Amino acid sequence: MQARLDEKPFDDSHDRMILDALAAGGTELAFQPILRSGPRQRIGFFEGLARLRLEQDEVLMPGAFLPVIEQAGRGPQLDRYVLRHALGTLEDRPRLRVSINVGLQTMTDPGWINLLQREVADRPHLTDRLIVEMTELAVADPDITVPFTRTVRALGVTVVLDDFGAGHTAFRQFRDLALDGVKIDGFFSRGIENDADNRCLIKALVDIARHFEMFTVAEFVETPEQAQCLTDLGVDFLQGHLFAPARQQPDWITTNIAQVAM
Repeated sequence: MQARLDEKPFDDSHDRMILDALAAGGTELAFQPILRSGPRQRIGFFEGLARLRLEQDEVLMPGAFLPVIEQAGRGPQLDRYVLRHALGTLEDRPRLRVSINVGLQTMTDPGWINLLQREVADRPHLTDRLIVEMTELAVADPDITVPFTRTVRALGVTVVLDDFGAGHTAFRQFRDLALDGVKIDGFFSRGIENDADNRCLIKALVDIARHFEMFTVAEFVETPEQAQCLTDLGVDFLQGHLFAPARQQPDWITTNIAQVAM
């Protein structure tokens, strides 16, 4: 999940406004490209990042509304809106691959899975271009995560572990989760070209992912030096403001989109 580091939640006076906007369907998606590492750096897929539009037409970033929505138990409602938007985008753009995030609340709510099953029943061609990102915190409870992952992957959807390396995952869980890829926590990308310890850790995370036949993504890539270092360490995909910020209206027509094998 790529997000700006300076995002902060609004105070409590905005809570009702946020929940009203969610109920009114104010959820939108911004798309950030994720590039294949290496000299050609083709776009592999886009991450669809939630935005919330208030009645006065102000658009909020996730850090401003997620704490309110999750505290109110509305995470599954948000994730269902995001899923509908993503599937609609995949329907309109047949060459695109899109990733979306799901929270722990959603994994325990059958509504999201039921929606996915209904939406793709007549459009099974969409599932092989949909990627679901789960926060690493979610895998702390395999009784929740393993059934969710197996159900989603059985539909043909790619599943990625977000924030890999943040400290919640036991390596033995990888066999049970049967993931397709991992996003390495953005902490490791910052200043990596000058941090031998982080380079060692990234290399270890890449080796673990490869052992389990998973692709790797590094986020918060901000400089060419970071990108080159991560590429040299074997990271498969790069994401960050070095390449492009998330945009709600990306120029799909002129973007060099390439289907990249996972």
